[in-house]
Amino acid sequence: MNKGFLLSFITLFSFFNTQAQNVYWPESSGELNTGSNSSYFISTVNYDDAQIGFGYRIGAFYVNDEGDLECGGYSVCSTTQFQMVVWGDDATSLDKDGFSDGEEITWLALQIYPDSTTLTATIEAVETANTYSNNGMNFITAFNISSDILGCTDDTACNYNSNATEDDNTCTYAENYYDCEGNCIDTDGDTVCDIDEIEGCTDATACNYNELATNENNSCTAPETNLDCNGDCLNDTDNDGICNEYEILGCSDETACNFDNSATDLDETCIYTSGCETCVDGLIISNDEDEDGVCDADEVLGCIDPVACNFNIAATDNDGESCTYATGDCDECTGETNGTGTVIDNDADNDGVCNDDEEGACVDPLACNYNSNPIFEEDNALCVYVTGDCDTCSGEQDGSGSIVDNDTDNDGVCNDDEIEGCTNESACNYNELATDLDDSCNYISGCETCENGSIIANDDDMDGICNSDEVVGCTDENACNYNENATDNNEACFYLSDQSICNTCSGEQDGTGIVLSNDMDGDFICDENEIEGCSDETACNYNENATDIGECIYVDETIDCQVCSGNTDGTGTVLLNDTDLDGVCDDQEVDGCTDPLYIEYSEFATEEDGSCIQLVIIGCTDSLAFNYNSNANSSNETCLFNVIVDFNTESTNTTTNFSVSIDTIELTLGTEGITEGDIIGGFHVIDGQLFCVGYTAWTGNDFSLNLWMDDPATEEIDGLTDNSTIYWIVQQEETMFTYLVDFTLANAPGITFVTQITLNSTTIIGCIDAMAFNYNSDAFINDGTCEEFIDGCTDEDACNYELDANTEDGSCYFITASIQDFQSGLPLTVETDATNPLYTWFLNDVEQDETSNEFTPYVNGNYMALVTDENGCTVSASYNLENIGLEEYLKDQVKLHPNPAANFVEINSSVYKIETLKLFSITGQLLQEHIVDALQFKIERNNLPIGIYFLQTIVNGNEVTKRVLFK
Repeated sequence: MNKGFLLSFITLFSFFNTQAQNVYWPESSGELNTGSNSSYFISTVNYDDAQIGFGYRIGAFYVNDEGDLECGGYSVCSTTQFQMVVWGDDATSLDKDGFSDGEEITWLALQIYPDSTTLTATIEAVETANTYSNNGMNFITAFNISSDILGCTDDTACNYNSNATEDDNTCTYAENYYDCEGNCIDTDGDTVCDIDEIEGCTDATACNYNELATNENNSCTAPETNLDCNGDCLNDTDNDGICNEYEILGCSDETACNFDNSATDLDETCIYTSGCETCVDGLIISNDEDEDGVCDADEVLGCIDPVACNFNIAATDNDGESCTYATGDCDECTGETNGTGTVIDNDADNDGVCNDDEEGACVDPLACNYNSNPIFEEDNALCVYVTGDCDTCSGEQDGSGSIVDNDTDNDGVCNDDEIEGCTNESACNYNELATDLDDSCNYISGCETCENGSIIANDDDMDGICNSDEVVGCTDENACNYNENATDNNEACFYLSDQSICNTCSGEQDGTGIVLSNDMDGDFICDENEIEGCSDETACNYNENATDIGECIYVDETIDCQVCSGNTDGTGTVLLNDTDLDGVCDDQEVDGCTDPLYIEYSEFATEEDGSCIQLVIIGCTDSLAFNYNSNANSSNETCLFNVIVDFNTESTNTTTNFSVSIDTIELTLGTEGITEGDIIGGFHVIDGQLFCVGYTAWTGNDFSLNLWMDDPATEEIDGLTDNSTIYWIVQQEETMFTYLVDFTLANAPGITFVTQITLNSTTIIGCIDAMAFNYNSDAFINDGTCEEFIDGCTDEDACNYELDANTEDGSCYFITASIQDFQSGLPLTVETDATNPLYTWFLNDVEQDETSNEFTPYVNGNYMALVTDENGCTVSASYNLENIGLEEYLKDQVKLHPNPAANFVEINSSVYKIETLKLFSITGQLLQEHIVDALQFKIERNNLPIGIYFLQTIVNGNEVTKRVLFK
């Protein structure tokens, strides 16, 4: 039986990406002949289920030795059955050039018009047609081409296919910090992979210097002026945390009158207050004018006589006013001692009897303090009487009686007449007789009412809705007879039946809603969805949406090109599909340019549509090619994607000259302008190869660039011809990068002037090997100039500078040397960091015998030490000596050996003879004396004890003393 087989999906990205499988369609099927094959007979070719008869190649593909898809046979589709031959692998050749027996076939289609696009396909065939079988006969019912382009649609993936219309889950991705080629990403081009980059401060002088950092992140922080990185002062003599530069002398004692808030160092200028003194603006104010020891602010004026009635115990100064005194017999002072005391007159009636001795009584019987038996004089002015309605007298009649208050709450109701109860008229149990309010009041709320002092609830079901407001009905919103006004459910709800999907509720929400069936014919299609029409798919007026049968119309198969209009919504009609009656049905007509001399020509066009516009111009049309011709519109298959830039050239018998005036040239190569040592040359293409026909080095001066012309006497092309395209190339000496440039020319009789040179930004050539020293990440045309990395020291000042190295490997090393300042009595000394150094001394450019790091000078002059390390690296240090004296010189020339000494010590003078010699003890006692008159002399120790001694020598009339230790 027939079965469909799904083609293995090949994305457009995989067709063109060099890392994925490539698909190549041969120009001729004849080049595929391997001697063994299998035949495939194809009945029809469909594009998205519509039959086609032209415009496509269909092919069978196998996987070759490189893992790419390779065509093993193809044919151009036809309107009738056609045959395709699929070739098997030739066993006599080493390379795989066809299908192996049993190998799975990948079916593809190539859309030829309007552009070449490889598409996926499936076949309908016998089961064996999906695998190759040598000498087989296979019948394919239909070859089905899909407009879908499957592939990876994620533009971040390595195999992203910008033309894919549907993702096929084949996306592959680079690892983090790596590109799709597996190379680590180096965004800033510092040769340190992003994954290895360490952000931080790279300035060794900064406080936060990070010796491990590879990327400067502008985080460096410098210490504040006069501070170190810890915020501590560089100079702080008194260790008070304030730098010397910021110290301010002054009185820094906060308790002093002249305290200076800005002062940081205390001096001896502080002054202080005492007693009444205060400090105002740094000055001391006395504040005790009478100098009585009481501060002015504390002085109190008043009477200071203790016997006076107005004596003020707090007064410190007399106020000058007369003190007041008690002078009468009954008079006395009120007793205050704060100056407010007054005289009390204790004889109000001036009868000579003091008030305390006077006695009186109320004799009115109506008064509450009535005295029925007075023993004093009568005085009814002392009587007290009741005033309130409820007041009564206490009843005593000895003058001690008082008023009794019988209305405690002062409400006008006597205590004995008070009645407690609810006095709030809004309360249900209001008592109109009550005079005092208690806690017994009750109030109604919600549905409650008050009857005879009692509260009635009026909400039997306690749902918050009063009995009189309750509405009985269906309260389920899902029911058809839902009553939105119902407050009590009567359990009489009815619902839509699950037996009919068309049923609906009538929609009322007042309890009157009913169930509507909406399916009059009972076919389970709701009335509103019923569509009447033709349900026969072969009919022209077929309605794919029809649910009820209607009338159908059909094409007359006896009439050619009669077709259905194609509508499937019931509006389709019968059409005559040959408008121009040329025997080609309209659906097979192809409009286009039918003239092959124009770029718009299509071999499939059957109707001229006036689209022939642009004549064919042959050349390289690929903008990514080295020899891209922007004017060409038809490819001549000569595009070059790899060239070899070789500045070697062979001379012929004639040249063409180009004169360059550098004043007019501004050319930047990368980030640097063209400079001395860069090479510039002219090239042309012969038989797909790039040849140099002349070059010169850029010197910074005007020059003439001569290019060799073709020698017509030779058969081969060995130079420029009249129709040659010149490609100008510059090679940068420092980076070994090559750049394609364009010349702006001005012609004059017998010579061509170059007025400007500009960088060709469209075609970028260079080394595209990421592992090469001169790798150019922007280049897409390989120019064959790749150079390997040569690690070494590239600093010309280093000891181990390597002329051939192009990559600094950090191996550079340097040695330093310096001569310390001269000190009298001491030799000149060289300090160096060289390993195992050798020393050569020069005095005024004359080599000396000294080979150590010390040289004892004896005359003024220029001293130079040449230091050579174990690797032969040499550095020099010089010192110009101008102040040496004879005494220092002689002292340096007299030497003792050994010192310390055991049995003897030998004295040597290298220039002048020793005249005399004396040996002294450390206390100054002369122990030995010798007349020497020689350059050398030995002092015997004899029986001298262990200790320090002094040798005094006379050399050239000068005294030189040395210390010696006998041990």
